Amino acid sequence: MGRNALEGIWRVTFGCIAIVSVAHAVADPGRDFSAFYSAGPAQPAAGGVHLTLSLSLANHTGSAIAEAVVRVLACGAAQREAGASGATELAAEAPTALSISLFLSADEHEAWQQGCGPTIEVSYTDGEAHR
Repeated sequence: MGRNALEGIWRVTFGCIAIVSVAHAVADPGRDFSAFYSAGPAQPAAGGVHLTLSLSLANHTGSAIAEAVVRVLACGAAQREAGASGATELAAEAPTALSISLFLSADEHEAWQQGCGPTIEVSYTDGEAHR
């Protein structure tokens, strides 16, 4: 196998590892949720881009959640809300597939392309009315 072929294999392998590590958010011990996500193609819009985030969100709270809202916050100090789901049911210990439309400014989109991914926030009210 020639030098160019080996370089190509390493590039592909490294690229696959980088994509998996960027696109998987694992629940740390004590966290209630974990997720895999992928972003659809960016569509140019005034001042930025629209895109769709496909999300597989796992609920580790131990019980189903009836009306969770999933918010996607753009990368950066301000963590502006880029998009949100409507009220969504999250089954216990099972992934829920969501599709969320986002708007990112040109700067936010560039930051995503440079590896600064979104923050995914899940809001819900528990049985004792704690949010």
